[in-house]
Amino acid sequence: MKIPHRKKDLHMPLMFAIGILLCIICFASHSSGTSTVFSDALSVVTSPLRSATKSVYNLCSSAGSYFSDINKLHEQNKQLAKQNKLLTEENAAYQAVKDENDSLYKFLELKKERTDFKFTNANIVSKSSSGYSSIFTIDKGSFHGISENMPIISDEGALIGVTYSVESTSARCKSVLSYDVNVGVYDEETGETGILSGSFETFEQNKCIIKGLSNETTVALGNKILTSGLGEVYPRNLVIGTVYDFIPEQGSHTKNAVVALDDSIITSDSIMVITSFERVYE
Repeated sequence: MKIPHRKKDLHMPLMFAIGILLCIICFASHSSGTSTVFSDALSVVTSPLRSATKSVYNLCSSAGSYFSDINKLHEQNKQLAKQNKLLTEENAAYQAVKDENDSLYKFLELKKERTDFKFTNANIVSKSSSGYSSIFTIDKGSFHGISENMPIISDEGALIGVTYSVESTSARCKSVLSYDVNVGVYDEETGETGILSGSFETFEQNKCIIKGLSNETTVALGNKILTSGLGEVYPRNLVIGTVYDFIPEQGSHTKNAVVALDDSIITSDSIMVITSFERVYE
């Protein structure tokens, strides 16, 4: 028995084409101003098709509008990101100027207290450590009146270090943390004096020591340590820090006081170089 040859189903495309043709005839009839029973009937028959076509059109329009809105939002986000970056940069610049002004105001207040001081302001531009010496570079030099062995202070009036190598527009300096920087100091509470310097034992802890104190010393934990002003390099009463601990010297009747440095000695980037001050010779 022969198996009937299955023809391709052309009903759906044919029906769709006829529907489109009927819509065109109906539209032409209404446009010409002539309405007949036939055209009215066509209108009724093709109404579902026209509704479906309209729905598809509306859906496509909505999709186009959606993607258009997405593109607009994307562009707005890009603009907002640019504005946010600009505002962040402006805020950072403002904060830097504010910090510098605050620092200069503190230096001005210090100048009122220490009328014998002459200052040159500068900024620390780099820091490094080598062989238990803490080195930093500032952006002022001989052109600005700076020379070797000039003390450097923070805006809190704390001794940061001293210049040792000066060029025309920059200077290299050693921090008080350096083992080869020696500073005459005294205990504000007791008046007892000593020599402060960096130490191999305390270098990594940002602390210095006062060597050779008697085991019967009256220097106590928490006492404030200031510069004594004796010598040619450092003025009197610059802040150093506070007594943090004591280390006994083996085989002797002395001990060393460990001094925790004032925070501004470690954190300051805006500094002042004291170019001139009144020396103490007593």
